Amino acid sequence: MENDADGIILTFINLLTAQLQIEEIFSFDEVRYLLPILIKMIQTGELTFKSDFDFKFKDAFEFIKKDMGEKSVELLKPENADNGDKQEIANIIFALLFILYKNQKAKFDYLCGKLDEKNSAEILQLLKRLDNFDRLSPIPFTSILNNSSNNLFSSNNSNFQIFSSQNQKDKLEEISKYKIKSAELEAKYNQIESINFKLNEQLGNAQNEFIDLENKYENLKQADNEKQGSIELLNIQLREITDELETCRYNNSQLQRELKSLNERHSRAFQNQQMI
Repeated sequence: MENDADGIILTFINLLTAQLQIEEIFSFDEVRYLLPILIKMIQTGELTFKSDFDFKFKDAFEFIKKDMGEKSVELLKPENADNGDKQEIANIIFALLFILYKNQKAKFDYLCGKLDEKNSAEILQLLKRLDNFDRLSPIPFTSILNNSSNNLFSSNNSNFQIFSSQNQKDKLEEISKYKIKSAELEAKYNQIESINFKLNEQLGNAQNEFIDLENKYENLKQADNEKQGSIELLNIQLREITDELETCRYNNSQLQRELKSLNERHSRAFQNQQMI
């Protein structure tokens, strides 16, 4: 692939960096870091920043395969792209741009409007050529991109060249600063992750203590219920004893009255006998 191919792919990708107001991408080694942003835009239609340093072209390939079908992407080689093959990187970016073109047409047209009319028309023509292929057979991405009549990598498309050799050194210094900043942010992220892990661990311990206290409370509650049941039983027994006592008192009163009556009769009988 000629060096002009770098300018073509990077030009469109840097439409995204310009919208996000982040550092420009200067090599295919860095295109990979913008793949999550491009895929998220395909999914949502919104261009927002997303960082995933572990994202690979293999992951992008799985996304493409899910959308376009397994058969149509047989000729893509994501493992080569992950190893720095510029042609395969271009093929995968091309496939993603096609999905963006199909699924988020308004967003794609908006971005294309940032290019000059000639280059915008050529990209659209190229994507329409890809759209003509049968999804039930492998799509020759490389052949489409390198077709002489519609070759976006032709040296005639000099309008795509956005990086001059004069400022290349300054740009590389900016890249270095960006990478240092990214490393610092990643270190802070790891620190936050560590703190979050410790907090989650403390939360887990607190939850376990809460569960233990809750179990103890339930046990005490059950013991209290059993105690209340015993008290109720004793109250019933007390009422029964009280009733029996009242009955005994009543019977005793009756016996006393009968005894008194008997004594009175006996006394009268004794008096009558003495009088006789």
